[in-house]
Amino acid sequence: MASLCQPPLKENKMEDKILTCKICGNEFTWSEAEQEFYSDRKLVEPKRCPECRTKRKSDKETIARLEKRIKELGG
Repeated sequence: MASLCQPPLKENKMEDKILTCKICGNEFTWSEAEQEFYSDRKLVEPKRCPECRTKRKSDKETIARLEKRIKELGG
């Protein structure tokens, strides 16, 4: 009889996947750990490589800062 304190066994072991970035076209590895993280949070498979994701996030933050500054200046 299984112990009630043990977590259920994961039967569907994932393997690393090679994906292609939709922005730069470079291949990147989507690790087993990342897949589990995405799966646990019900997120979809990434479309951008880590570098393009970082750049996109930085671009969004820059735009937000610029928009805030424009509002402060009365625009």
